[in-house]
Amino acid sequence: MENLIDELTDMKGYSYQIWNYERGHSEMTIRAIHHKKKGHNIHLIFLDVQYFQFPLGWVGDLYPAPETELIEIVKRTNFRNMVDNTPMELLKTMYSLYKADSSGGVIYILGKLIKIEYDVEPIYN
Repeated sequence: MENLIDELTDMKGYSYQIWNYERGHSEMTIRAIHHKKKGHNIHLIFLDVQYFQFPLGWVGDLYPAPETELIEIVKRTNFRNMVDNTPMELLKTMYSLYKADSSGGVIYILGKLIKIEYDVEPIYN
């Protein structure tokens, strides 16, 4: 998990868009492309997605959100009562919140980043 977070924070200057979302399985794939890396793209795969807030596409670096925002976003879900009765360390193992600041507003994804795939489905220019 820590390696994925390190990889995510190293991804600077990418634009993102929802590539696939399966509500029933709470699975989301986001495609990231970089304007200076032609033919290169990345897929970020999230499971157990409980909440997301963003447009279909955005530009802005994606990173783990602070604990205060994790609490705020979990309260927006069906699990809001859990926040008051669960220690923060346990809450952080149950949920992960990712954030990006973009020109269109703040982006949030409450789910588990499980995989980062590089150079998938190449883009031909």
